[in-house]
Amino acid sequence: MPRDDDDDDAFCVVLDARGRVHGAAIDGDEGAYFATRARDAFARTAAHRARLADSCRKIDALGTLWLGARDAPRCALERFVKSVYDAHARGVTRDDARSGVEFWARTRATAAHWDKDERAREIAGVCVTPHVSTVTYVEVEESARVAPTVVFEGLTARGRPDAEARDEAGARCERAAVMIPKAGAHFKFDGRFLHGVFDEFASGDVDASAARVTLLANIWFDHVPVGVERLDESLAATLGDDESCVANEAATEMTTRTIASSEFATTPMKDVAFGPSGGEYELVGAEFPFDELRESAKGEEGEERVHLFFITNEAGVRIKLRDDDEPASKRVKM
Repeated sequence: MPRDDDDDDAFCVVLDARGRVHGAAIDGDEGAYFATRARDAFARTAAHRARLADSCRKIDALGTLWLGARDAPRCALERFVKSVYDAHARGVTRDDARSGVEFWARTRATAAHWDKDERAREIAGVCVTPHVSTVTYVEVEESARVAPTVVFEGLTARGRPDAEARDEAGARCERAAVMIPKAGAHFKFDGRFLHGVFDEFASGDVDASAARVTLLANIWFDHVPVGVERLDESLAATLGDDESCVANEAATEMTTRTIASSEFATTPMKDVAFGPSGGEYELVGAEFPFDELRESAKGEEGEERVHLFFITNEAGVRIKLRDDDEPASKRVKM
């Protein structure tokens, strides 16, 4: 990058030993930087969340959009997205001409997947993942009835059983992070990890009609996803602006709780199939103490409710190719 997007042969990206885009340097503890975290009241006020929710609904069908590190925001939505980028780019040495934030909105749940440069996968068969993936829960109705975001820490696209350059270091998950949505909260994790929304991890019966508006923002350093463009100027003008609609970087980190699967009865997950066509892969060993999670998520009366849980699984969760009649060589690459 920069490149002519119409010239597929010109595509070039260099990944480091961990499978991240090479170039950016993290100032400080890299493990702490990429660690799964959540912050409360990241979207400052109810008024800001209402404005963002309205904007999210208007861009829901557009797919992913881009805002470069050097681009000036033109509306409240871009202003908030830029502040998300700034919050995660602080302390990172990078090339601003080739860095920025890829963002989109969702008003519905998304199955298991890896965030990635979709066009790069199509033209080069390589999974280029963002440095950091984030979810801001803009609007949540009765969060106990809304399915959580689950991150399978350690499971990377390079750990797939059919990956051309298979990396065993990314083929095993010993801890899953479960983020129960809360309005205004912000959830971030390593952009390489498999994640999705699963009803089974919910702390109550899921109401599919309950509001769940999320703003997804991927932080990219030294790489611009191929073909991802900026929000149309005319649409940006209709979204309105508000200089105060920025992320609250002083937002407190949310309390977490760890549940050891070895200490409780576990149940296998039902929704274990995923892939570009919906079912190329499945999870193996995905057994978790759902009953204990639900009880813990309810919280004790008079205590602050916990929204971010870590569930350890010493046996480890892995990915396997599903058994069918289609040769692995003909499967759609992730």
